[in-house]
Amino acid sequence: MKTLSYFILCTLFFVQTNAKSKGHVQQKSYMRAYYDGGGFDPDNLILGGNLGMNFFKKGYTAYIAPTIGYSFGRFQLGVSAGYNFYHEKLAYINSISNLPEDYPYSASDYNVSLFTRLALLGPVFLHAEPGYGFYKVMDSVSYEFTTGKLVEHTSRLSVPYVLVGGGFAFPIGERVSFVIYALYDVIQNKLSPYSGLPVIRGGFNVGSFR
Repeated sequence: MKTLSYFILCTLFFVQTNAKSKGHVQQKSYMRAYYDGGGFDPDNLILGGNLGMNFFKKGYTAYIAPTIGYSFGRFQLGVSAGYNFYHEKLAYINSISNLPEDYPYSASDYNVSLFTRLALLGPVFLHAEPGYGFYKVMDSVSYEFTTGKLVEHTSRLSVPYVLVGGGFAFPIGERVSFVIYALYDVIQNKLSPYSGLPVIRGGFNVGSFR
């Protein structure tokens, strides 16, 4: 009797497990047919960005720029947003005491852009990125009447840019790659931080061209 009960339980467990396995395979087949038919495939998502920090004598800068995109075979389309924080101690002479002092100047700059990439041969790709930057600018300074300390007068600028260039994607895993590329601003707005300078970027991407 015990042997018969044990056999029945094992049979039920096998039937249930087999049914689940078939259902899982059928679900994956259904989803794959949906993807192949032009539906959204999460495996085609591209996640990445840049992160950096730089120290100098009297200050530092910190930068973060996440990106998200989607791969259409050899072609990628996505959006990028950046935040840059700048801090520096500016030397000046107090207008009352005539002694040197430091003014803690800080600026938060932002940018948002679209990017497109086209895979060429192997790891080589072309990159184009139109966008806008929003920057803090110190227009002038004055001094407090009672303390002689510096007072800043600032405004914000909106500056367009179009970065074009190319780069390499080096695979370091099944879906992870290290990307490095060089860009140049074709607009060359004199108020842009990209004016007259090449832009070298590097970072990690989760996702790849198919």
